[in-house]
Amino acid sequence: MNVHNELDDLPLFKDYKVLQVSTHAHDKPIQAMGMWKEFEGTMHRDNVGIAPEQKYTFPEMEGPGKIINMWFTMTPAVPLPKEVDPQEFLLKDGKLNKSYILRHARSYLRMVKRVVRHNEKPIIHKKVYLRIYFDGEAKPTVDCPLGDFFGTGFGKYKHYWSRYINTTAGGYICNFHMPYKKNARVEIVNTSKEHGVIAFYGAITYAKYPNSEAIKNMGYFHCKYHEEHPTTKGKPFLFLDTLDNEFWGNEGRGHVVGLILSGRPLHPKKNQFNYLEGNTKFFIDGQTEPSLEYTGTEDIFQGAWYYMKGINRDETEFHTPYHGVNFISQNKRGAIAQALWAKHTKCKSSQYRFFPEGIPFQKSIKVTLHHGEFDEVITDYDGVVYWYQQHE
Repeated sequence: MNVHNELDDLPLFKDYKVLQVSTHAHDKPIQAMGMWKEFEGTMHRDNVGIAPEQKYTFPEMEGPGKIINMWFTMTPAVPLPKEVDPQEFLLKDGKLNKSYILRHARSYLRMVKRVVRHNEKPIIHKKVYLRIYFDGEAKPTVDCPLGDFFGTGFGKYKHYWSRYINTTAGGYICNFHMPYKKNARVEIVNTSKEHGVIAFYGAITYAKYPNSEAIKNMGYFHCKYHEEHPTTKGKPFLFLDTLDNEFWGNEGRGHVVGLILSGRPLHPKKNQFNYLEGNTKFFIDGQTEPSLEYTGTEDIFQGAWYYMKGINRDETEFHTPYHGVNFISQNKRGAIAQALWAKHTKCKSSQYRFFPEGIPFQKSIKVTLHHGEFDEVITDYDGVVYWYQQHE
C-alpha cells in the first residue's frame, strides 16, 4: 500500500514561484513613536488602518495559482469617527492627540480590560469580515467574521492550533489551500459603524504556476458563516445548503472539509448543555435520508458527555489537529457544581471538526443540526462550514 506523506514532497524540486502580498508598503511615513523616533519621516509602514464601514483590499494575486498561507494580526477596535484616519487618531502631526485620547479614555480602558483580563476582541471578531473572491466572480466564496473563520466564537481569542487554522501568540493563521485560475482578491471588511481598527497586519503567501495543469481537478475553496439568534423550536439549525443562495446557490461537485460551531442556550439554568443532544445530519445529492448522522452534537466534534469528563475546564478544553473544544463556559469545579450554577456559567461552547478525507457530493449537500434531541432547546448558534466546490 502506497501511503502518501507530505514529508515525501520536501526533497522534490518545485516548478512554481512562491510570492506574497501584504500590508507592507512605502506610501506613508513610519509612526513617530518610541523607538522609531529616530526614523521619523521614513516612508515605511507594515500595517493599515480600517475606518468604520471601510475595507482594506490586498493587492491582487495573479494566476494560475493557489493561496497556501494567510497570517493576520491586529489591534483591538476602538470608537472612531468616520472622518478620522485610524492611524492618526493617537498621533497628529507627529504628536500625541491628547484631546481625543482624553475624550475617549473610558472606552479605551474598557477595551484594554476586555483584551487583557478576558482575552476578548468582540468588535474585531464579529464585525470585521474576511471576504475572498476568485477569478473575477462578483460573489465571494469566503464570507465570514474573522473570529469565527479562525475557530473561536463569542469574541474570544484562544491560543490553539489545528492542522488548518490556528490562533497562536496573537496571530491568526490559515493553512487551507485555495486554488484559482486567473486571479484572487482578499478583502478585510469593517462592518462596524462606530469602531475602527488602528493597525491591521497581514501577509498572504501564494504559489504561482506556469500553467493550470497543477490545479486541474481542484475545487474552489468556500467558507460561509450562518447564525440563528435564536433557533426556531421544531426546526433544525441549517449548517449548510449549497443550493441556497445564502451559501452559494449552484450545483457542483465538491466536498466538505470542516465545521465550526459556537452555541449557548437562551435558558441555561433550565437547559444547561442539553442543546448538545442534537444530532448532525448530512444529506447528499438531494437525499431525503441522511448519509451520515452523528448521535449528538459533541459526538461529531469527537467529544462526549457534554465535554464534562475533565475535573476542571482546563482539562475539558483541548485542541488536536482535526478536532477540539476551544472554549466552554463550564464550572471549574466539575459536573455537580456545573449543574448547581449553570445560570452563571451560561453553558457556552465553541468547537471545531475537520475532515481531511472530505465528505464528497456530486451536485449538492445539506447539513443540519438539531438543538436538543427534538429541536426543543432554544439556542443561539453560530456556524461555519469549509468546503470545496466546482464552478461552471
